[in-house]
Amino acid sequence: MDNEQVDKRYLDLAEKWMTGKITPEEEAEFAAWYNAGQDKPVTVSSEFASDERSQKERMLATVDWTGSEKRGLIVRLKSWPFRRVAASVALILSLCILLLILRKDPGTVQTADNDIAPGENKAVLTLSNGKKILLDDSADGEIAKQSGIKITKKTNGELVYTVVDPASRGITAGQTNVIETPKGGQYQINLPDNTKIWLNAGSSLRYPVAFTGKERKVVLTGEAYFEVAPDKTKPFIVESDQIEIKVLGTHFNVMAYDDEETMNTTLLEGSVLIRNRYGKQLLMPGQQASIDKKNDQIIVSQANIKANVAWKNGYFYFHDEDIRSVMMRVARWYDVEVVYQGDVKSPPFGGTFSRYKKLSQLLAYLHEAGDLKFKQEGRRVTVMN
Repeated sequence: MDNEQVDKRYLDLAEKWMTGKITPEEEAEFAAWYNAGQDKPVTVSSEFASDERSQKERMLATVDWTGSEKRGLIVRLKSWPFRRVAASVALILSLCILLLILRKDPGTVQTADNDIAPGENKAVLTLSNGKKILLDDSADGEIAKQSGIKITKKTNGELVYTVVDPASRGITAGQTNVIETPKGGQYQINLPDNTKIWLNAGSSLRYPVAFTGKERKVVLTGEAYFEVAPDKTKPFIVESDQIEIKVLGTHFNVMAYDDEETMNTTLLEGSVLIRNRYGKQLLMPGQQASIDKKNDQIIVSQANIKANVAWKNGYFYFHDEDIRSVMMRVARWYDVEVVYQGDVKSPPFGGTFSRYKKLSQLLAYLHEAGDLKFKQEGRRVTVMN
């Protein structure tokens, strides 16, 4: 599309968003365009921006801070000035509205001089011989060879295992590698069977250098998204904290952090069998199995797919969550310590926010959505009412 067509497209999306008539697909397109750094004015009908007060109310209405079904589009924090063009108003999608709101209490978000950048592609690979490789410091290209398997690091935060000598794979039997992401890190691994795994921050995965037995077994701590390559002769098994997830070929997400009260497995495609010492459950697409760590009970329910895989797709998705649940994810991704001053209370949070914005921008959004105050000192964030 030429520039005029592009402008018209996003003008249409802007007006749909303002009126609440935007579809989920259009909303995703609009958010991606806006968060990519567009600073052009978007013209909307004057009825949508008649004054500062109504515009402020419309913006805040997009944040689902009551847990209702209202969608929240969280956008970049810049300025929201206005200018009239003929019978319409050019709305520059930026932060002036937020500044108008924050003006009533300029001390709501206090940050140190050095803002904290979002997480990035970084991890440590430990080979079967004990050698450790810092992936974020390693040059792209081949970084190791293990008995017929070549390990390659790619530019986009991806580690690829490739079989280069099938006859030598049997030598790797019993050899395992471990990849660990720190807080503030993420990484993707492509295993020799073409299974793809995305590791979230603060996670680790132990896996064989090559799958030579009757099953393909890995051990997970933390959170990962799996796209398992089909192989009816070799089931794929994920072990995590006394549970076992067995699949043949499917897409699913596992959240099993040590500091969470529950473990969640969310199925997107195929089927998986969840099993622990107390029983087993078969999941179908769109379902989620939650295991309470206190009693090991498996509870199956309909999953919020968008929420559970948001991290893999580059954004936070908050759905009727309290501030402590939100800040646990913030702490992992930004590698910060979170403390609470007094008995902090806030309405439930809802909405989406890019994982690639600086910490101060996310805290500014959380302040507006939950009427909270934040103080950042180094890598320590204090939350208060």
